[in-house]
Amino acid sequence: HEWIKHYGYDVIVVATKSDKLSNNALAKSKKIIKETLNLTENDFLDFKQEWYKDTGCLILDVLCMANSDAKSDRYIVIGYNEAEKIFSDISSNRLNQDNLCNLLSTSNFNRIPQVYIKTLNVAGKIIDILVIKKTNYRPYFLLKDKQIKTKHQIIRAGVIYTRNGSVNTPVDQSATEAQIAEMWRERFGLLLSPRERLEIYVQVYGNWSCNYDGEWKSCV
Repeated sequence: HEWIKHYGYDVIVVATKSDKLSNNALAKSKKIIKETLNLTENDFLDFKQEWYKDTGCLILDVLCMANSDAKSDRYIVIGYNEAEKIFSDISSNRLNQDNLCNLLSTSNFNRIPQVYIKTLNVAGKIIDILVIKKTNYRPYFLLKDKQIKTKHQIIRAGVIYTRNGSVNTPVDQSATEAQIAEMWRERFGLLLSPRERLEIYVQVYGNWSCNYDGEWKSCV
C-alpha cells in the first residue's frame, strides 16, 4: 500500500469476506483498516455526512474534483462522517441520477463533467457515491456565475477551481497559473508522447481530410 502511494498511484482498498463478520466486528475491522492505511480525504476522495442542502456547494465540489490532478476517477462518498467514523442518514435532499443530470446540464458548464451516482449497502447502511470520471477535458469551469445561497458566495464564471490534497480551492480564489497551464496542456494532448498522439489520431479518422484526384495523394 505504501509502496504504491510512494510511486504516485491512486489507491482503492477493497475489503473482502465482510459477510463473514458481525456488524460490530465489521465496524471494528474497517476502523482498524482505515487507521492503519491512513485512508483519509485526498485529491480523489471526499466524505460528506449527508446530501447537499445547497446545489451550489455540490457544483463547486464537482468542479474541484473534476479539475483535480488525481490520476484516477474521483469519489465523493455521501453518508459517512469521517470525524466520528460513523454512517449517517442520507434521505434528506437526496438526488437520483436524473436529478443530478438535470442539475449539471442547467449549471452552465463549459463542458459537463461525467458524473454518476453509485449506491452501496455497507453493513446495512446506505451510502451514495458520486463518481466523477477522469477525462482529458480539463479545465472545467462555469460560463455563468452560480450562487451558493447558504454561504452567500458566488462561483464565478470563467474561474478554474481545483483540489489540492484534501482541500478545495476557496470560492474567492482560483487554481494556480501552473495548475491551469497543465490542464490546458493535457486538454490539447501536449502531455502525450508522439506515439500516444498518433494512436488517438488514427482512431478519430472521421476528422481526416483527404485529397483524391483520380488517385489518393494525401490524407491528413
